[in-house]
Amino acid sequence: KNMAIIGPQRSAGASSMADLIAENKIVSLIAGTSPTLVGAADGWMFRMRTSDTDMGTVAAKYIAEVMGVKKLGILYNNDDYGNGARGVIVEYLENNTDVEVTVQEGHNTGDKDMTAGLLAVKEAGCDAVIVWTHSPEGAVIVRQYKELGLADAGVKLLGGPIWGMGGFYELVEDNF
Repeated sequence: KNMAIIGPQRSAGASSMADLIAENKIVSLIAGTSPTLVGAADGWMFRMRTSDTDMGTVAAKYIAEVMGVKKLGILYNNDDYGNGARGVIVEYLENNTDVEVTVQEGHNTGDKDMTAGLLAVKEAGCDAVIVWTHSPEGAVIVRQYKELGLADAGVKLLGGPIWGMGGFYELVEDNF
């Protein structure tokens, strides 16, 4: 019975399969990045991507140490991926820096209007916003960020791993 699983792509799917994977001792290569997956499946689950714990910490350090951000807004997906990274970023900034996280606005996969979160960032006087979501929602945020004048207002825009994915750039190609 030699078997391996490649996938699932997202953390929620990997979490839902963890007990079955451990029980059947199936080697599984996953793309999920949520901190909740650390130690999942009794060592039978292996990540093919860096954990959000590492990526969120690096993002938070960059925000504080390189960018010198004073007030930050976070727009994130309400799933394990977005919530996991949001928690890591907030915890790091609160425990290690003077950066004030003034806006934390979640959204759901498939949402098409992110203006409430972006307007909250603008009204709170944030000097930067970090986006931790999936490509389709990230593309909506980038478009609405531009439409609402946040770039012109000097609000810096940062992103999570989607900023490095080709599919994301195909979705935002006409926005900048």
